[in-house]
Amino acid sequence: MKRVGFFFAGFSAILLGFASQFFSTFFYIFFRKFFNILSLNHDSFNIDTGYIMIMYSVVLIFFMGFIYHHYLGGSFEVPSVSESYNWNIIGCFLLILPATQFIAGLVQIFYNIISPQVVENYEHIINDSGLGDINIITMQIYAIIFAPLAEELLFRGFALRMFKKSVPFWCANLLQALAFGLYHMNLVQGTYAFALGVLLGYICEGTGSIYFSMIYHIMFNLWGTLITEMATKISILQGFLGLLYVIMLLASPATFLLTKKAICTRRRNLCLQQKLEYHNMI
Repeated sequence: MKRVGFFFAGFSAILLGFASQFFSTFFYIFFRKFFNILSLNHDSFNIDTGYIMIMYSVVLIFFMGFIYHHYLGGSFEVPSVSESYNWNIIGCFLLILPATQFIAGLVQIFYNIISPQVVENYEHIINDSGLGDINIITMQIYAIIFAPLAEELLFRGFALRMFKKSVPFWCANLLQALAFGLYHMNLVQGTYAFALGVLLGYICEGTGSIYFSMIYHIMFNLWGTLITEMATKISILQGFLGLLYVIMLLASPATFLLTKKAICTRRRNLCLQQKLEYHNMI
């Protein structure tokens, strides 16, 4: 019976995310109106979605971080910057990043072929949220920094650990990725978010540290938010990225193997360190 409870608790991550968004929106609007009344300003005010999303992320980061650390056994120990195997993992991230971005682009092309209306709806959502405008600083800060931190704690920190209490890791990883995809509430973004979620779940589990999935998520969003947007305005950069996508996609089997090897090296070294610490304590 507990397994069933943990299973549904994993999907509750979606509800927790939406509840946090609702709370942050209400809080923001309430206090904007309250300060308008105090200042005797009865004019309407513009709602900055970026501020709301940053508030929502901060709420999730603190709330889910507390649950992750105190109730789910998660660790916030920062990986050592002096260990080369940690930097090897980040280096591998740079190699697989273009391939994962290219796959996200292929998803959009696929839906554009079979159902252009789906892509139009996706573009409307992106533009309405402000993510399509590189000049809206608050949305860029949210997308690149705060969203990855909050979503990693919510899905890789909370949902994945809940699912692991009811099913094996491979199944738990697929389930948390499915929840991550559904959370984005549109077919295009949800599809590649599912694929990204599978990779992030493997990174988090394989490295034994949520910081690595956070780093990759930040890198992915940075590329998709700023670099891709800049490429649409600079033709030379667009051509370079196109060539890079093709090369790295062809090399992706090798780069994924390198990433797997780097992650295994970290796990092996951590096990050796734990054994040494244990022997020193005896």
